[in-house]
Amino acid sequence: MMESDVTKDGRFSYRQIFSYLADGQYPPGFSKADKLGLRKRAKFFEAKGSDLYYCGGGENVYTYIVLEIH
Repeated sequence: MMESDVTKDGRFSYRQIFSYLADGQYPPGFSKADKLGLRKRAKFFEAKGSDLYYCGGGENVYTYIVLEIH
């Protein structure tokens, strides 16, 4: 995994999580450990259309994640 692919705290980017959930494919160059980490992190998110939501805050609690700012 390239250094620019993760956030400052070492987590996967929201863009990577969204792409994985939407397409079911891993970013190129991901190791087995990267793939496992992405799968684990993605469990807390849902992709609905072109939107990403964080749903790890409890039952029926969704937080909209902004992927692009113009």
